[in-house]
Amino acid sequence: MLATALETVLHDQAVCCGKDSALENAVLAGPLSLKELGARLQGRHLLSDGRPIVVSAEYVPQSSVNSGRIIGALLEQHAPLIEWKSHVYVLYGAIFNETRYSSGMRQYAILSLLLIDPRFSDQRRENEFNRQTDDWGKVQGFLMLAIARP
Repeated sequence: MLATALETVLHDQAVCCGKDSALENAVLAGPLSLKELGARLQGRHLLSDGRPIVVSAEYVPQSSVNSGRIIGALLEQHAPLIEWKSHVYVLYGAIFNETRYSSGMRQYAILSLLLIDPRFSDQRRENEFNRQTDDWGKVQGFLMLAIARP
């Protein structure tokens, strides 16, 4: 399931997560939390042709997450992974309110997080974390990923 979630986020088969991909060993090493996965992915890896890539993996625990970070990642088209109720989901969108101040500052209030559950391929694949009805305490954290090719 982690491999499917990472493939959804990274969009590059040479990088992730099939046979001879750069991240194959890190992902197939066994069941991991997002924090452990981030630690394994962080750093330099080699593509099958020997070219290097650098993975930036930032784990953000639930207590440190803020709405601006989530919205910023989505606006930059960097879908984070979220661990909620001990399952990993791809965060692909959010329903939110934005307040703009005369100073230029923006404040976001997230109403819902739109999620893909990589365990399923049918109607159960799309999920939603609703701020009004779901327990934020059951969110373990987020993993923000970026790939660079030096």
